[in-house]
Amino acid sequence: MNNQTTEKTMTSTAASFDIWDGSIATEFAGGNGTEEEPYLIKTASQLAYLSQGVSSTLYLFSKKYYELIADLDLAGIEWTPIGSIHSFFIYFDGKNHTIKGLAIHSDENNRGLFGNVLSKSYIKNLKVTDAYVSGDSWIGGIVSTMNGVLENCHFSGRIVGHFSFIGGIVGQLQSGLVTGCSNSSTISGSNILSTCGGIAGWVSSGSILYCQNRGALESNASSGGIAGAANDIRYCINTGTISGKSSTIGGIVGTGKIIEGCINTGTISGGASTVGGIAGIAESVMHSFNMAEIKGNNNLGGIIGQMSYYMDTTIQNCYNTGVISCNFYAGGIIPSTSTSNSLYVTDCYNHGTITANNGKGALLGHVYSSGKKPILTNTYYLLGSADKGIGAGVAEYEESVVTILDPRPVLALLSETIKKLIGDSVDLVSTVGKELLNEIIKVVESFYKLLEELAASGGLGQPAINTDWLRLYSSLTVSGIGRHVAKHPNANNYDWGMPEELKKGNNPENFSINSMAATMINASGGILTVKKESNNVYTDDDGRYWIAVGPNFMNPSHTSTMQIKPANMNYGTKIDIHVVGQYDGKDYYIPAVVGDAKEHSKPDGLYQTGVPFDPNRPTVSGDGSSVEFIGYDIKTFVDANGNNKSTVNYTNDYKLIELIIYDGIVNY
Repeated sequence: MNNQTTEKTMTSTAASFDIWDGSIATEFAGGNGTEEEPYLIKTASQLAYLSQGVSSTLYLFSKKYYELIADLDLAGIEWTPIGSIHSFFIYFDGKNHTIKGLAIHSDENNRGLFGNVLSKSYIKNLKVTDAYVSGDSWIGGIVSTMNGVLENCHFSGRIVGHFSFIGGIVGQLQSGLVTGCSNSSTISGSNILSTCGGIAGWVSSGSILYCQNRGALESNASSGGIAGAANDIRYCINTGTISGKSSTIGGIVGTGKIIEGCINTGTISGGASTVGGIAGIAESVMHSFNMAEIKGNNNLGGIIGQMSYYMDTTIQNCYNTGVISCNFYAGGIIPSTSTSNSLYVTDCYNHGTITANNGKGALLGHVYSSGKKPILTNTYYLLGSADKGIGAGVAEYEESVVTILDPRPVLALLSETIKKLIGDSVDLVSTVGKELLNEIIKVVESFYKLLEELAASGGLGQPAINTDWLRLYSSLTVSGIGRHVAKHPNANNYDWGMPEELKKGNNPENFSINSMAATMINASGGILTVKKESNNVYTDDDGRYWIAVGPNFMNPSHTSTMQIKPANMNYGTKIDIHVVGQYDGKDYYIPAVVGDAKEHSKPDGLYQTGVPFDPNRPTVSGDGSSVEFIGYDIKTFVDANGNNKSTVNYTNDYKLIELIIYDGIVNY
């Protein structure tokens, strides 16, 4: 079995592939099948010889070592899987060679390049491309059923399974490990019970590590970008789209137990129920995030579609940025609780918009009143992603969640790193891939540190600059599309912020009850909240400065002949005051909220002139400011030139550029 072969073969020198003509060799190219001297496979006919030998004289070919020493082209000739009749042991090293043109058109079980491989075997360092594999159940691009290790194997083409256990690399991993493998094939499972995965259809015992799926998946039940069902998946990425028609669909796994360090960017659609950006069902998901849109019928979650049937469910250090839409029960993290087991959500964040006819929540869609109380710790969601953190059920749990503003700088960094990692030029198992994945994990840790800062500061995080009165941020403080209104050319460049002194006795409590802003906000079903800073300037609960602006900022159609109508001023609207540092040239943003309209802002209502819109009001001394900060008895100090100045008038270091007005985004 170790001399020259006698089969007829053709060699393509242009592509360096040995092209199969359908013949079967009688010997290998060399070796004796030991670990020290493995059998050498140089031609496609010699690979067919291995397949024939395992089927006919198993004892001569099982428990042997093999090495592929050339690229092979199976030329689309119908292939008999190696081990389709008998289960066997094998130690196969592809030496990073490629086998292309694999063709299997079958209605039988155990279809793949290899068939049923027994325990303690390994298949590694192999690429299979331009392939087509079809069969009933236990269908895998590389191997149908595996007990052992699959390492650095890659498959592309198309896989069709008529029943279940269908995977891009392996149909069923009965025990062992799949690591560093990738699939780029389209996978279809036509039966309502089909269990499909981009890497493995079903993992009954074993783990999947550092694997990536790029292929589209079309299935019905218990299907995922990495595995249809698996107990342990870590550090894997799915970028392939998933279409599921029945239930239990996940961006990483349909039905899982432990998932850690995984990313999904593949959209999920098809009208299925119990769908999660990471897992359809799982017990524990950690350090994982979904960035893809999810559409389905009901019970959709950005991370998990449903809690475990048998155990408590833990979700930790996860986030979702994907838009989620369904009929009922949708949550940015998970759609609902269980009636029997506990849910623990820690250090999680939702950024995606949630849409559902019933039971939609930015974090949790529904809480069963008869179930155990969910334990939510350091959980956050982007304001506006849903009406509230918990959509339906027990309202008192809403106090466990925190709304925050936009942490886009960290998300942008994270997205750019992920783009590098999921690029076609980077293999996850490679040194570069692992370094990028570690970089993502570090960025995620920074991300949650930012969230803790956001919560501690009432929602705005740590400012880039904190003066005696002024907090400046290095990025926008509101998520959403803002209307940009440039500073009027006649307004002061640097002394643009002035005090808006309320009447004596108009303390924070009075302002929150009796002001025009309070009247309008209360009429809209909200509550105006006020806090007093150390210099007596007023802010809301999030630390946004209550300000007065000219009427044209809030109502662009306002003219100098019109009286101010409070209904047009949209009190409570959030604003970013955009300034540039005089000395460092950097852009900064000051968080503000509209609490008053300036009467003395003629001619066009964009800065303080002292000329009133209402003819019945007296003309006063104008100061040229664009923004007035609301408070009473605002403190003053003596500057370096001996001038007595208000603490909100000392803005000479920052030039006003514009106001960014977020129409429809309010603080109540």
